[in-house]
Amino acid sequence: EAERVYRESLGELRRYYGNGAAALLDAATWLARKERLEDAARVCAYAESVHAREGRSPRLVARQLRDRLHAELAQRFPADMLARLYEEGRSLSDDAACELTFPSR
Repeated sequence: EAERVYRESLGELRRYYGNGAAALLDAATWLARKERLEDAARVCAYAESVHAREGRSPRLVARQLRDRLHAELAQRFPADMLARLYEEGRSLSDDAACELTFPSR
């Protein structure tokens, strides 16, 4: 059910804002729960970079989820690997971040 909701909101946000960063920031936590931790780190970094570039701040709940995700990732990965994953995420296009989160069937 969560995947369906994220996919729907992603489409709406991309049409309205031109990117899916708001939905992808939340979806990063969902990816972590599915044990896709490397993808979660990349997608989170992508969404954060878009928010920073656009001068937008995520909603309070999104920030809280993001902070918990960062803490979990910091426990699961060595610092150098996590830094590499974040860098990879920041370099993603919106299309690539969406495809990474929800691979085409």
